[in-house]
Amino acid sequence: MFDTLTESFKNAIGKIRFYDDEKALAKAIDELKKSLLRSDVHHKVVKTLLANVEAKTKQFMVQYGMKNISNSTTMTDFNLILNKIKKLKVDIIYPFECLGKDRDKLRVYLLRLADKGVIIKSGRGYFYKPNNQTIIKRSQKDIALNKSLFGNDMFWSVNNGFKVQTDKLISAYLGNYTLDDIMGLYVLFGYSRLIEESLKLYGKNNIHYKNIRAMLEACEKWRLHDKRNQRVA
Repeated sequence: MFDTLTESFKNAIGKIRFYDDEKALAKAIDELKKSLLRSDVHHKVVKTLLANVEAKTKQFMVQYGMKNISNSTTMTDFNLILNKIKKLKVDIIYPFECLGKDRDKLRVYLLRLADKGVIIKSGRGYFYKPNNQTIIKRSQKDIALNKSLFGNDMFWSVNNGFKVQTDKLISAYLGNYTLDDIMGLYVLFGYSRLIEESLKLYGKNNIHYKNIRAMLEACEKWRLHDKRNQRVA
């Protein structure tokens, strides 16, 4: 029972942390309610517990600027941080404090940005902005099929030169991926775009999103390692 409740709380917290609005909070509270009742927790205890969770969560969201609907400072704070990140150099490790003094608020925002692929955490309290120089640009809506690059079985019936929508191609590979697939996509489309597409496809708490993210972070480590070696040479 306790394992089930723990997992329910983790899922609810994940939804609130990522979407940070009242609709997400209401959905998370509803999921907690169902989970508690399924675990035979008395309905009066459930009612009291959920009221406390909701009140404390709203207090936290207001305190740290996470309430998109009722706190207009949220997006202002978030956009200020995002604009600061845009001005930072790529592949340079920065401490959280370079973006402001409120470490708790920064940690919340930066965790969200890491989930979206805008930044990559590099140890406790540090991050960097990935270099998203890619072969295929975001503005390129479709790509001419080259079977030497895309050897997946899903393309067996079409010829080279066949036009494929870029977002559909990425989704098709992410829906049935291998490490080789992820490495190939990383070279073509870059870290941030693949994180975004994985997030849309699976959601942050899904095991496949976590696996793909781990593979992409490994690709980033290899890239940075090669970059440092080139500098030394």
